[in-house]
Amino acid sequence: MTSDRIRVLHVLPWLQSGGVERRRLLLAERMDTRRYEQRVVCSTVSAPYRDRFEAAGVPVMTARGMADWALSDVAALRGVCREIARFRPHIIHGAVFEGASMAARAGRLCRVPVILTEETSHPTSRSLRGHVLYRAITALAHHTVAVSPWVGSYLTDQLRVPRRRVSVITNGVEERSPPTPDQRAAARVGLGVPADAFVVGTVCRLDDHHKRVTDLIDAFAIVASRVDHAVLLVVGAGPDDALMRARAVTRGVANRVVWTGRLADPGPAYDAMDVFALLSRHEAFGLVLVEAMFAALPVVASAVGGIPGIVDDGVTGHLVPPFAPRAAAASLLELASDPHRARLMGRAGAARARGSFGATRYVNDVAALYERLVSAASLPGS
Repeated sequence: MTSDRIRVLHVLPWLQSGGVERRRLLLAERMDTRRYEQRVVCSTVSAPYRDRFEAAGVPVMTARGMADWALSDVAALRGVCREIARFRPHIIHGAVFEGASMAARAGRLCRVPVILTEETSHPTSRSLRGHVLYRAITALAHHTVAVSPWVGSYLTDQLRVPRRRVSVITNGVEERSPPTPDQRAAARVGLGVPADAFVVGTVCRLDDHHKRVTDLIDAFAIVASRVDHAVLLVVGAGPDDALMRARAVTRGVANRVVWTGRLADPGPAYDAMDVFALLSRHEAFGLVLVEAMFAALPVVASAVGGIPGIVDDGVTGHLVPPFAPRAAAASLLELASDPHRARLMGRAGAARARGSFGATRYVNDVAALYERLVSAASLPGS
């Protein structure tokens, strides 16, 4: 297709502040506008995200209906179909379960030439009904993206999606340099963290069923009992904020935990940390791990889902079993007692992030897939 730009309609249930939204923003800001014209349709959008997409020349439309775009949401389906009729996309690209389902159904109804879905979650947390439904979604789509090799194996081995219809495109984030000593000091001042503290940090949605911040608090309580100047920095918001704060009280560390809430730019928070921790019970990828690695932080993370494909155990950090606060505490204490090894791990993590998980690589991989799918669909001019 040389005479016209490839039109891509991204379908997401919401645009708030999650990893999927940030990856779509990378595509909006970095893809060649001479080759691609992009739009987004969603149910709800926060003002900052709408502004950033539209500043990149990517309009954001809303298809109102149920807040979660349930399968029975006919109003939202009609809204997406209206946007398809206006935009006439060559590719409809849906992500998150609700967005993938919407893209597959609307794409088929409106005969979009290429229907692309993306598996962004950790499928072991899904019910049997969810597995069956996602298999039906992939059957409606022409191709499916997996965000990690582990997710790719789920699609081909458990859902039996043909391998030729699955592409693994690991996530990418904006490249950034590790903080200078001045930046590190300024970040700590800005967050109210003592300059000499040993800071264990995490960035996540405060949903304890998924992220298990209560396990991190339990691990930190052990660390705090042995490291006088230890501080826990928790960045994020979510439904279990009160539960987690109460856990800090019962563990006797409430005065050593800094809660920032959701930050539009978590960069300075990473700059303030010594170690990054993510003790999730399940994780398809773990985008925040890569962000921490770009900040040259050693990582302590649970060995679940796609995380072992990011963290090189013993080289860029430590992998620990899920639901094991004592094991996590042991790894954190090791890093606290050996700053030199912690720095070496952080540098190794930064090198791995630059080599495998940068934004440029991610955008190029997505663009190459778009080109291949458009060519295979034999569209005019392709």
